[in-house]
Amino acid sequence: MFISTVFAARRLCFLAKKPYWVKPLTADGWATVLQWLDDFVPGQEGRKGLPRFDAPECQELLAKPEGRTLEIWLALEGQGVTYDAARDLWRDSDEIELERLHAVLFTHRKTAAPPLFDDGSDISETWCGKGLAVIAGSIGLKEIGGYSLDQITWLLRDGEADDENPAYSPEKLAEIQKNMTEQWGEKLAALSAQTAQGPSLAEVIGG
Repeated sequence: MFISTVFAARRLCFLAKKPYWVKPLTADGWATVLQWLDDFVPGQEGRKGLPRFDAPECQELLAKPEGRTLEIWLALEGQGVTYDAARDLWRDSDEIELERLHAVLFTHRKTAAPPLFDDGSDISETWCGKGLAVIAGSIGLKEIGGYSLDQITWLLRDGEADDENPAYSPEKLAEIQKNMTEQWGEKLAALSAQTAQGPSLAEVIGG
């Protein structure tokens, strides 16, 4: 993954015309949002799981004052902003500022399949299984709650997300191959010929 994703880079947002540096929502923050939606979206008793984050009723609720206040508080809690102060910031912020905060807070890596995860599922349907438990056992569940979803994905893959690396796309590989051939083709061919004329590997090992 790109370095900005791995380290959950801060991004500049403005609320009430004042600058704030905001990081993507952590796993703990996502859990809070989803539980909040489950508590306030009608039909909790009949649901077997959490409501879908991308459902219209959930997005509408998040766009209301209570939802925006929750987003501001989650984004700035680490900077000492209380829930009451977050409500004040909501009152003094315009819609463009609030939309920008929402977009930054819920950002996900550019290479992720929509809507959120590689398999196309909604975050509310994501099962925290053995892989995450192993990581949590190493660094602690509370600590992993402070990681963004992209950081957790990176850890679960041991950093080997080659399918997301542009250098590994067929087109990019072909371009690299072409450039290598044009730049080094003759030298590599000469080296191969020279190696072919030399002693064999068996002879070298035999000594």
